[in-house]
Amino acid sequence: MQLVRQELQAKLGDKVKDLSGVKIFTTFDSVAQDAAEKSRRGRHSGTEETA
Repeated sequence: MQLVRQELQAKLGDKVKDLSGVKIFTTFDSVAQDAAEKSRRGRHSGTEETA
């Protein structure tokens, strides 16, 4: 979801602060995204894998 926030900030600038009540619909699955990010953080917590 951070990508959506960054994209809005890039396109709208300071107007992003004035979007109260606005609903943004995306094709992102927030539950799957959270799981992917947690998995990635877990794998990269100080050890690196070699190919």
